[in-house]
Amino acid sequence: MFNKDNSNTLAWHLNKDGLSNILLEDLMKMSMSDASAYQGVFTYFNIPPSLKRRPHFSIIVNVGAHFAAIYAAPQFILYLDPFGTPIMQADIVQAITSAKHDRPIFTNCRQVQALDSTHCGLFSCLFVLHLETKRMQTPFYKDVQLKFVSSNLAKNDLLCVKYLKRIIRK
Repeated sequence: MFNKDNSNTLAWHLNKDGLSNILLEDLMKMSMSDASAYQGVFTYFNIPPSLKRRPHFSIIVNVGAHFAAIYAAPQFILYLDPFGTPIMQADIVQAITSAKHDRPIFTNCRQVQALDSTHCGLFSCLFVLHLETKRMQTPFYKDVQLKFVSSNLAKNDLLCVKYLKRIIRK
């Protein structure tokens, strides 16, 4: 399914009739290095149980008609929802936590995506890409800080795409 021809570009993904797990997975394959801890796109009830034993991982979660990102480090877990909502599904908490790796879960509370936007999957990709490049100290992280506006959330869709284009160009 994945290829690097023109049909699998960021523009191609944005022109589709909505984002899917497969489209987001293709976009992430274009963008991630083999050294990342990125594990894939999963529905909230299908997160692999083996992840909770990993000290570091990142995933994108389809929580129904919406996407969020999860980034786990040895000391903590981040749940990043573009709407700024906390984890709603108990399945997610159960899938990413274990007694062996007792880590606090932090969630963002700032909304960066407009309620009528269809970019939640792209925001989730961006969050994972940004945190993974930060961890690996790649050139993108050294040059870019993610900054979004709170006064006009619709503008953040354009900023999200701008940041993604910078990462994908590598």
